[in-house]
Amino acid sequence: MSKKKGCIVQIFVSTDNYENKKHLDWQNDECIKLSTMMCHAYAEKHGLDYFFIQEGVVNYKHPTWERFMLLDDKWVKEYEYVIYLDTDVFPWAETDDITKQFEKDKLNIVRHIECNPGAMPKDPEFHINAGVICFTEGVAQQIRELATPEEWDKRFVDNPLYHDNHFMNELTAKVPTHVLPSKWNHKRDINAHITHLWGKRKTTENAAFKKARKQLGIK
Repeated sequence: MSKKKGCIVQIFVSTDNYENKKHLDWQNDECIKLSTMMCHAYAEKHGLDYFFIQEGVVNYKHPTWERFMLLDDKWVKEYEYVIYLDTDVFPWAETDDITKQFEKDKLNIVRHIECNPGAMPKDPEFHINAGVICFTEGVAQQIRELATPEEWDKRFVDNPLYHDNHFMNELTAKVPTHVLPSKWNHKRDINAHITHLWGKRKTTENAAFKKARKQLGIK
């Protein structure tokens, strides 16, 4: 049986049962509402299924690690492309179908350096950002063997600030990877293909909020 074209998945899980509760303090309700509405509309426009998940599966340190639940066979065997988008990400109405940018049997991810050009190459955190990822069956098993709490725990011994962005950067050196231009995951730039908000700048007067409200017909 042939696979479905793809799906967009957003995940927002409460930090209540996680070790690290601080990171999502920067999120807010309107950001989540606008992002999920924009992503759902974008998925429908381009023939993709859409899912919003609020229950954890990975249950490791912080909900941001939950994106790795999408490596499971129930996702990668049903869909050609399993696309994870953060809940502060805005794919615009005028943005083309992102699946045209992907390569099969690779980890598809976005180069993300304009937000802080001076950070490269010293800080790999600004090389790849985990807010826009596409998993495919071709690399899922390879990543599953690396993406385990036991492996992650080893990194925390030397770096207590280690997080999932660091791990995604590690993966690009270990599995077949296709890197998209940064316009597909660009901090704050509302003229990008996909705009990704930054930290505490998620306010009601944010330019991305205003553009999203306009495109969604929300006053």
